[in-house]
Amino acid sequence: MKKITNLILLLACATTFAQPILTAADINTLNFANNRFYTNNTTLNPGLAGANVTWDFSSLTSLTAAEDNPYTVVTVASGPFSSSFPTSNYVLQIYSDTYGYYLLSSDKVEILGFSFNDQIDGTYTNPETLFVFPFSYGMSNVDTFQESASTPIVTKTSTYDAYGTLITPFGTFTDVMRIKQEFSSSTSVNYEFIKLNPYQEILSVETSLGNPSYFSFYQSIPLAVEVLKKNNLSIFPNPASSIVYLQTQNNTIFNKIVIIDLTGKKVLEQNNANQVDIANLAKGLYVIEAFFGENKFQTKFIKQ
Repeated sequence: MKKITNLILLLACATTFAQPILTAADINTLNFANNRFYTNNTTLNPGLAGANVTWDFSSLTSLTAAEDNPYTVVTVASGPFSSSFPTSNYVLQIYSDTYGYYLLSSDKVEILGFSFNDQIDGTYTNPETLFVFPFSYGMSNVDTFQESASTPIVTKTSTYDAYGTLITPFGTFTDVMRIKQEFSSSTSVNYEFIKLNPYQEILSVETSLGNPSYFSFYQSIPLAVEVLKKNNLSIFPNPASSIVYLQTQNNTIFNKIVIIDLTGKKVLEQNNANQVDIANLAKGLYVIEAFFGENKFQTKFIKQ
């Protein structure tokens, strides 16, 4: 269900109203990337439902960084098996090797299937309706879908159950909407927290009776970093304890590499390099900026 859950983070509207309303127009031009940080917790839960709620998860500071960006929106032609999904008009790249194919219309968005870079991963026998439009606070959408003839029919209920202020280890966010997801095939309940105006996915929480809650925090990164990805740039390891490497296909030497802490203070600078020694930095989350000619690229890493 994680592939399907990820798309929920995409569907948000930019609005000046305290109560946002989701429409098809809100996702037509999305284009972004994220870093993900995650943890399990046995005491915190997703919090209350309702209007103008405050959720405080600032105590979740022991986070693990994911190795790559969760997803990006790409052109239909970029999907390696887009011809196998001829009605798809919306393609989501999940991690570096998986693609989701969707059909977006004015009244709903459906999932048609998935592929890897080298093969089709699945084609829905009965497409899953992720949302009907418009979708506003208090509404629920019940959908029945089937991933293939050999899999069970699943009923999913998506409820826009809350909006308000979300406090995380990375800051405080206002005008956040929360979507609750329940599946007939699972005892887990998922919650997605989405920042509006401008769009930013912030947090997803997966809960299951008797198990710790699984928290995933998302940090937006500039699209320039996606340019680096397409030019085969790797930033590793992440988390790191001693050396951070910035590697490209042609082993680019950056004019300057700067590391900044979360207060905005520059804590380290290295000229004419493609690696940085961070052994003397305190543990925590940092921003790394790499300069090459007139271009500046930026992302985050964790010093452990």
